[in-house]
Amino acid sequence: MGRAELDPKYSCTVGSAPNFATANRIFARSAADLRACYGQARFSDSFDGDGRDPTEPLGWTVTAEGPDFRLELQMSNQVALVAQAFGQGSPDMPEITITIDVTDTSPPKIPI
Repeated sequence: MGRAELDPKYSCTVGSAPNFATANRIFARSAADLRACYGQARFSDSFDGDGRDPTEPLGWTVTAEGPDFRLELQMSNQVALVAQAFGQGSPDMPEITITIDVTDTSPPKIPI
């Protein structure tokens, strides 16, 4: 079985939604997929905000830690709230974004 080597940090957007209910479905499905794929990893959850008021900050994170990696699945409206402060985006319903960050925590490779 081969092994892929990742750069120290990889980030991508899993999805986004204009409302909490839709974003929460994407986030929950992604979190369940991570738990199913990385059953040996140590998982922790962090919830900041409840999503009831779209103008309030929301930041949910599911973290998986393995022997050589760290995964962080995040759901947040922080970027949209900052954009609103500068007159950008929708003032009524800031977009909620779901992202994943992968960090390679293995020891540095030493060339021979």
